[in-house]
Amino acid sequence: MKKKWIAVLLTVSMAAGILTGCGSGAKGGKQQAAGTESGTGGNTAENAVEEKKNGDVVTLKVAAMAFNDQSLVEDVERAANEILKDKGVALDITFINIGSWQQQTNLLLTGGSDTVDILPWYGTPLATYVNNGQALELDELLDRYGEGIKKEIPEDMLELGRVDENIYGIYTDREVANSYGIWMRKDILEETGIDPAGIKTLEDCTALFAKVKELHPDMECLSGGQAGTLQTNTWGWDQISDANNLGVMLDNGQSGEIVNLYESGEYEDYVRLMRKWYEAGYISPDVLSKSDDPSVIMRAGKLFSALSHLKPLFGEQQARITGCEIEVIELRPASLQTQTVQGMMWGISASTKHPEEAMILLNEMYTNPQLANILINGIEGKSYTYTDDGKKMINFPEGVNASNTPYTAQSWIWPNAFETPVWEPYPEDYWKQIEEFNNTALHSKALGFVPDTLEITNEITACTNVVAKYNPSLMAGAVDVDESLAQFREELKTAGIDKIIETKSKQYEEWKAKQ
Repeated sequence: MKKKWIAVLLTVSMAAGILTGCGSGAKGGKQQAAGTESGTGGNTAENAVEEKKNGDVVTLKVAAMAFNDQSLVEDVERAANEILKDKGVALDITFINIGSWQQQTNLLLTGGSDTVDILPWYGTPLATYVNNGQALELDELLDRYGEGIKKEIPEDMLELGRVDENIYGIYTDREVANSYGIWMRKDILEETGIDPAGIKTLEDCTALFAKVKELHPDMECLSGGQAGTLQTNTWGWDQISDANNLGVMLDNGQSGEIVNLYESGEYEDYVRLMRKWYEAGYISPDVLSKSDDPSVIMRAGKLFSALSHLKPLFGEQQARITGCEIEVIELRPASLQTQTVQGMMWGISASTKHPEEAMILLNEMYTNPQLANILINGIEGKSYTYTDDGKKMINFPEGVNASNTPYTAQSWIWPNAFETPVWEPYPEDYWKQIEEFNNTALHSKALGFVPDTLEITNEITACTNVVAKYNPSLMAGAVDVDESLAQFREELKTAGIDKIIETKSKQYEEWKAKQ
């Protein structure tokens, strides 16, 4: 059997090529496919496919993330390639454990014999792949061989794959918007007698937690999430593609100004509220050392609520995971930001020897519902079965479940989940609900902006260390705010936060002027 699963461990010598660089301004690393210069003729995907019917089939290596053993992968390849046989291309899938994705894909982008042709840009900023010379420019290829993609993906979403002047990544149909709020056990909420309709802000939860603590003194009222983050690193602000919030746009990206989050009243109000809850015993005293996901703690009967980003039917999802009936309260409206879109895009390796064929295959992955279903859900009768005559709903076959399925469906990984059947017990219109959720979300005023951070690399490194030192404990309420926040702000200034804000703000204004 072919090896289809990349090992998790890397040797030190193999890891020598770890990704470097960030931002979007390094000009020398950008790669354009040979033979795709402007004005190269009127070839289209349809013409190219017609030409290839009389030629050899080109097999392209495709990498994708996985969470479990995908032992059905060879069956999936055979079924996919049967669909592709008239297109002149075939695929060879390598699944990589998601925990090793960044390191292993770096090795597969080096141009050697194992070089991958097509893959999702995930886990590392798109601009970093571009600056490292690992991502191929797609503009000409899209014009010639990606007509279906350009019809499928709205132009404004396609533009979000652009770094500087060129497109390097292609938007995927999935949950890209995020709203934020709190989810909780409905049975205990009802015990308190408090009407959830009256909870509009985080502060409104104080009275609710007090009542829960009175009724269940040994229960944790609010989970600290993992590593004390309270799962709120983007609580109502646009991170501007920086997980450490070194320059954000407040008010769900509507303020139009990049500022220092940690100097803002919004941040201070948040951490003071967390401190108030911590001192009242609503947050666990060992919040900073806890590593269990809130769902695990709630399933064990030890947790009332948690903060999280939300999506349609989130409560139903958490109910299945926890075994509890769940109430969800949205406290921040849905918004769309660059990092959530660029965080998962498909593209072509700059090292591919077959850029035209790679785009032909990508075009099929985005537009062919049969191919999308096979790549996402696997093989009928083995990893899924239809549960309705219209073939719109699926579930596991008899004897198969999430723990033993030979092919784990991960719809967000692949390009076009919206064209595939819906897994029970979600409703038949689930994908339509997600699409509507995305379409009605607030667009950050910085949507599409990616800062070039090359000139502030040292400051970012220094400030990142300061954030790691203070932010988790402040956001978990585990330290005195007056003392720690003042020290935090002072050390950020010493580390260069003002230069970071100034640089990103200047670039944002220049970018905005071109829109």
